[in-house]
Amino acid sequence: MEQLKYEILDNLNDYTGKKTTYDSILCDHPLFHGTTLFAIEASAEVVSAFCNHCKIVLRKAKKYTLSLNNREAFYESAEHYCQKSKIAPFWHFIERFEELEDYGYQYGDFYVTTNYLLALEYSKNAGGELGNLAHNAELLLEDLGIDLDLQESISVLKKNYPLFSESERVILIADKIPFDDLKYERGYTLNKDYIDYLYETDFNTNLSFRLLHPEKYQLKLIRKPLFKEGISCFTDIKDVDSFLRTST
Repeated sequence: MEQLKYEILDNLNDYTGKKTTYDSILCDHPLFHGTTLFAIEASAEVVSAFCNHCKIVLRKAKKYTLSLNNREAFYESAEHYCQKSKIAPFWHFIERFEELEDYGYQYGDFYVTTNYLLALEYSKNAGGELGNLAHNAELLLEDLGIDLDLQESISVLKKNYPLFSESERVILIADKIPFDDLKYERGYTLNKDYIDYLYETDFNTNLSFRLLHPEKYQLKLIRKPLFKEGISCFTDIKDVDSFLRTST
């Protein structure tokens, strides 16, 4: 994927109070992509190499798990590690990795969502879902003393993951995207009936799409100081302070 083009927003004035109006050609609802500055500023070669090594780790970790005679003991150890590290259980995703490769773990696919809060969550995934999953797998294997002969890939992860995780979280906005350039998560074309449905429901459901050619568009970038304002601007939440106090 080519380098993305974007402008940094100083405010959200253009979006405040804006209502979505029907347009069967261009999506009139803003679409959000949560990521980090490093992920969009790094060269395609760096990101591609990182993702390829992540896949190597995950494929071999899956193969190792499926070869175990006593998987239950391994699962107990993995669950204990997650509790100790205060992270959500993740090994079931690794067991399904090759199935999931075509569904959300492909480098080059640019996912956007109609849900601003969901994009905020995605921005926490350093290196995307793929990088986050591989990083957690690498730490678990290291904690359990399991050596899968992945020295080169582990070295790349340890060198590059902090570049993602320590980078500033950002939200990219894609405006006025042709529906012809949007696909379902699994790659299917959007038909007119579905486009009509989107406007009837006012895009309130948690919908995600693949944006096929993000490099063609001038995207808008929201930096962290505007995240809070974005909640009141792009959602129905009015008491943002109360929401943030009770939200995870």
